[in-house]
Amino acid sequence: MINNDNVNYVNKKNYVEKKIINFSKPDITEKEIQSVINVLKSNWLTMGNVTRIFEEKIKEYLNVSYAIVLNSATAGLHLGLRALDLKQGESVLVPDFTFTATAEVVFRCNAIPLFIDVDRKSYLITIETIQNFLRKYCIWKNKQWIHKPTRTVVRGILCVDYGGRVCDLHQLKQFAKENHFFLGEDAAHSFGSEYKNKKIGSFCDFTVFSFYSTKNLTTGEGGVLTTNSKTIAKKVQHMRLHGIDREADKRKTPFYDIKTEGYKYNISDILSAIGVAQIERYTEILEKRKKIHEIYQKEFSMLKGIQLTPEYEGSSYHLYTIEVEQRNQWIEQLRQFGIQTSVHFKPLHMMTYYKKKKLYTAKDYPSSREIFKKILSLPIYSTMSQEDIQHVVSSVKTVYQNLHLKKN
Repeated sequence: MINNDNVNYVNKKNYVEKKIINFSKPDITEKEIQSVINVLKSNWLTMGNVTRIFEEKIKEYLNVSYAIVLNSATAGLHLGLRALDLKQGESVLVPDFTFTATAEVVFRCNAIPLFIDVDRKSYLITIETIQNFLRKYCIWKNKQWIHKPTRTVVRGILCVDYGGRVCDLHQLKQFAKENHFFLGEDAAHSFGSEYKNKKIGSFCDFTVFSFYSTKNLTTGEGGVLTTNSKTIAKKVQHMRLHGIDREADKRKTPFYDIKTEGYKYNISDILSAIGVAQIERYTEILEKRKKIHEIYQKEFSMLKGIQLTPEYEGSSYHLYTIEVEQRNQWIEQLRQFGIQTSVHFKPLHMMTYYKKKKLYTAKDYPSSREIFKKILSLPIYSTMSQEDIQHVVSSVKTVYQNLHLKKN
């Protein structure tokens, strides 16, 4: 039985309501609101000067040469691959333990995503997990890896940072160079994360961050591709808006040219205005998330048998996860305490769409399958109050007593 003494109730007129701790909540202040109002009053709502200001602030914050803001991180991944001319007859190494966007963009290029199992402890792909796959399914011929089942040329790697923790980019970059691979980075979770005391965004051929509503820095919908490659940047800049050679607010005449393939991937100045305000507050936002992470680690460290979030110096602390037995019962009991949770992620090879491709074998992904059985994401966001944090902590401890201690 659940001890309902731990549930926080709020009296409202003639009924009683359980307090809900959202899984995620955007950190929006008057600064963001006023920034949007200023754009609405300017009469220029689509992509324009505010978006360029946002891009400049991102470049400065991450110390990168180019930042192209888009309507999603998915768009950034797609354009990054198209800028590298990924095409039919080719394939890309992608973690099995990730969101579908990382893989679906490869199919959009008429290429094939090849799923790699992750390291059991870090939840990230490593040189070892990649080598295991190459040895089993590929052959080295004419200075390139050929995937035997699909007869595709392996063009590159899309590594994925998890929860704010970053892959070993130096190792992956060296490995990519030795094997004639490109290296792209899906850093949807990791804006502001550091690798070897340097903010990520310039280590790989391209890096993509998400500004979706659940992310640390949000514009509601949105993302950015960063790179130090002028070639990649110029291609992405043209492709994000139909391949048009000049943005609308920069045209001196009504005429324009279409110079490349293109997509409708641009963002509006309305959303960029939110981003401008957010990035000016971002150091404060990260610090608050870090403090919540530290509280959780300290409070939950005494819960024997529970696997806590792996530590990573320089994380953006986007997710806080635990691994537990009877995970689905944990979800339900925490829900009864008013705690919303999530699961990151169900492995891609287990999804119906990818199963139908008949390209992936369950036995190749023991780590991602084992992680998925136990993983549970708890609320962690910068607007959580001390009361909210304590409510999560006390609820987790009570569910631990109900499920873990009684079983063991």
